[in-house]
Amino acid sequence: MQSVDRQKVLPPTSMKRGRVETRDQQLKQELRSSIKTAIYRIICAYGDSILEIPIPQEHRKRVLNYLHFKEA
Repeated sequence: MQSVDRQKVLPPTSMKRGRVETRDQQLKQELRSSIKTAIYRIICAYGDSILEIPIPQEHRKRVLNYLHFKEA
């Protein structure tokens, strides 16, 4: 009987894992938001001159997206 009572008090491991995953997802979103804000601030500070930096084409497209967003 006592072991049954203890089982009622302790949450199942799946609930614990869900909380951790939720916290991890929240931290991931916060980090993503912080990075986007930092990139936007860099783009605002350096403007078009940021395109003079040699970066891969994939990253250049993303930088251009930020530049176009800034202009809108």
